[in-house]
Amino acid sequence: MENKCAFMAFTDAPYEIAYSGHEGVVPDGNALIGFGGDMEPSDYATHKTEELKNLWEKICRKKIQEAYDEYMVFFKGKYGKQEQ
Repeated sequence: MENKCAFMAFTDAPYEIAYSGHEGVVPDGNALIGFGGDMEPSDYATHKTEELKNLWEKICRKKIQEAYDEYMVFFKGKYGKQEQ
């Protein structure tokens, strides 16, 4: 995006958490989830929704860290400590 590549495109994905493959593309609907639908209160109220979006962000960030930690335990167990 910085170099204004003619072949680059993007889309907004508000409140999404996803896995993307080697090309940075989310492969299918099972590789992402976003805030909305049944996650929102039935009695829609802005203050409730904002509180829930903040909770969603906190949970997503925690799960991303947990995924990294789990991967590193496996990686180090199989390959040992790597030199950088």
